[in-house]
Amino acid sequence: MPDHTLTEKINVLLPHWLEHNLEHIAVMQTYLDALEQQGETETTRTFAQAIARMDDVSAALQTVIATLATPATHR
Repeated sequence: MPDHTLTEKINVLLPHWLEHNLEHIAVMQTYLDALEQQGETETTRTFAQAIARMDDVSAALQTVIATLATPATHR
């Protein structure tokens, strides 16, 4: 079996990382909702910021996936 290029490896890993991040965000959102219900205002605020940053990571991963999907001459 030939060795895969770095780009081929990343093309396999990126969707996995994106899916994994989205799963974490979904779980964290349930905890955020529970914190809100308990009136944990400051914790809710900072936790929501963390989730927003994770959303940013998901968007960045999607951008990388899209970039790798374009022909090399356009990168």
